[in-house]
Amino acid sequence: MNFPWERYSHVEVRTQYEDPEHRISQDSFVLSKETVTEASWKMFVMDSGKTRFRYKIIYRAVDFRDVELPWMETDEERLTIRDPFPTKRTLEIVPLFDWTKVDRAFVDVSYEDPNNGVLEEQSFEFNDKSVATGRFVVALQDANRRQVGFKATIIRKDGTLSEVPQSYTLERRLTVRRI
Repeated sequence: MNFPWERYSHVEVRTQYEDPEHRISQDSFVLSKETVTEASWKMFVMDSGKTRFRYKIIYRAVDFRDVELPWMETDEERLTIRDPFPTKRTLEIVPLFDWTKVDRAFVDVSYEDPNNGVLEEQSFEFNDKSVATGRFVVALQDANRRQVGFKATIIRKDGTLSEVPQSYTLERRLTVRRI
């Protein structure tokens, strides 16, 4: 299951089935975690023509920004729990330094979508032993808002410092090098 468990600690699934003619009323609650790939809900049905039920999904976020979907109806036998924000914005940070002259570099990356209350920040540190491309990934609530902010601090081996001021990019890859 390709689901962002690093963002959501668990998923609540609430189900309801009503058949007033046969005096059936069922409420259920299923808690899904990363280790659970499938859960069953037994629905008691007297009339095979009445299999529609309601369900609601609540994604419990590790940063307490839960996502609660509205009640939906279905007659499907299986519910698939998907990422509520499948569109992602990825920025690769590639350090291009002469490590005989540069001691380390810090790159601070941020994404902000104030209309949806989203602020994601991440810092990357690069040095001669840590030169792998850094990846900043954010789940987009507004697919048209793709601008990512960044700033960099470069510390040379002679103790001097260079800074790249706050800048913004729409590119997929950011190369950082000595200025």
